[in-house]
Amino acid sequence: MDINIAIIEQDMEQMSKACRFEVEKLTTLYDVKKSLILLKRVGIDSSGGFDPKIIFAQGSHDGVNLCSNDNFKNILSDSPEVPDNIFLPYFNVYKNKRSIYDDGVIREINSNTVIGISELFSVWRTLIFAQAKGEKGVLNNVTYSNVWYVLCSDGVVRVFYIAFRGGMKSWYLACDELNEIEWSFGKESGTHFFIPIDIHDNTANP
Repeated sequence: MDINIAIIEQDMEQMSKACRFEVEKLTTLYDVKKSLILLKRVGIDSSGGFDPKIIFAQGSHDGVNLCSNDNFKNILSDSPEVPDNIFLPYFNVYKNKRSIYDDGVIREINSNTVIGISELFSVWRTLIFAQAKGEKGVLNNVTYSNVWYVLCSDGVVRVFYIAFRGGMKSWYLACDELNEIEWSFGKESGTHFFIPIDIHDNTANP
């Protein structure tokens, strides 16, 4: 199919925000220059205050099996408790249609990609425990990772990611420095990138 992306993007300025969002999904799908496809927009409720060192410790918690890499364990050991009533953004969720590193994702999104560590843990608690056994839901549950870019307490932005390991029936929680991982993709799926957006955007509906 031959599509003139430039003409579509020019006319998008005249559309409502809701229409622009739907057209953007189409343009990311067909624009050969883009590495990311916009999938959906999701809103996530805060899960209340808790201690992440308890909730995300390796092992079994409330029916959820968790394992993690050493980098994540180190970050977790220094993480403060998550407060009540924390503000959570909505997220645009993208997947990749070719292999990509973090700098490529950040460059293509061309907007704020970062959330705080407490916001991340609140999101994870809500989403992981809703898909405890790898059920279908907001999170990609078919091998590929779910990715967030997070401002840590030491002022460094790192990539945090989770993936369901079906063979072990567990969620794998991990953290690494930027650009250490080449995010993979497949014919039907790929890595999912959760990019924060303004909650006051009137198109921000789950």
